Amino acid sequence: MKNHITEEEVYDFTLECSDLIFHVCIAKKDLTGTPEVGRRFKGQIWMQGTVKFKESEE
Repeated sequence: MKNHITEEEVYDFTLECSDLIFHVCIAKKDLTGTPEVGRRFKGQIWMQGTVKFKESEE
C-alpha cells in the first residue's frame, strides 16, 4: 500500500509472536527481503498500549 501523506510504499501485515498478535506497518525501504506468509520477522517493535494475560487455571 502507499502512505497517502508521504507517498512512500509501506507493508501492512500481521505478526503472531508468543500467542500475541501485532498489526505492523513498515516502510518498504526499511525492510530487508520480501514478506511472505509463514516467514520469520526479525526486528524491534515498539508496542503502544498494554497486554493483559489471563491467570492460568490450574
